[in-house]
Amino acid sequence: MAKKLTSLLIEHGQPLSFAALGVVAGIVPSVFNHLGEFWKWSFIAKSASQYGFWVIFVTLIIVKSKSRKLAILNTVLFCLVMCIVYGVTEATYMVSNSGSGTMGYGFFDYFLTYESAQIFWYVVILLLIPISVLVYDSVHNKGNIYKRIAVQLLIVAPLAGAVIGIIGNISNTVVVCADVSNKWSASDCTFQRPDAWIVSNLLIEVVVYLSFLVFWMMYLRHTIRTQIARL
Repeated sequence: MAKKLTSLLIEHGQPLSFAALGVVAGIVPSVFNHLGEFWKWSFIAKSASQYGFWVIFVTLIIVKSKSRKLAILNTVLFCLVMCIVYGVTEATYMVSNSGSGTMGYGFFDYFLTYESAQIFWYVVILLLIPISVLVYDSVHNKGNIYKRIAVQLLIVAPLAGAVIGIIGNISNTVVVCADVSNKWSASDCTFQRPDAWIVSNLLIEVVVYLSFLVFWMMYLRHTIRTQIARL
């Protein structure tokens, strides 16, 4: 039994590791989603449902993947587990705080309601199959120049756009709710200017995106120089 388990870990070590990380990535944001005032912890609470963070997660997983097939398996498995575990954690919270009999809703009712509302992210997971191939080939200097340039835009554009959007709207009025998923309604939320907590969360998000962009450019500096030289 021990030998079989060891063999399994050796053969499927990467997918299992990224599946485990997916569990963590699904639980942590959900927990922080319910720690008092949502915006005080929004940087972490939003990480499972922000496109910019998905770009970072997926790219780093592909960089660490040992083959093209593993790049596909690792990214899809990580994101799928993250989405499912996030839904399980949210449903568990709702049942424990609302009572399993409230409005006839039980755990699976909450879970299915939540997951059906997140269908967009499951579509993204399907798109990760071809995207993982493109990014993996780009990382390993495979494919033609047009594909590699497309990959750069696919990674850089959304992160740069997120940074510009955050900075441009950092002083705008925002909606603040005490707890975004504990039976809240529009009347429980207020419209206010960003306070120090909100601004600090947004600035942390900007720093993370910019830091990753710097890492990505440094990581592929030789590839980028080659691409420019070929233009």
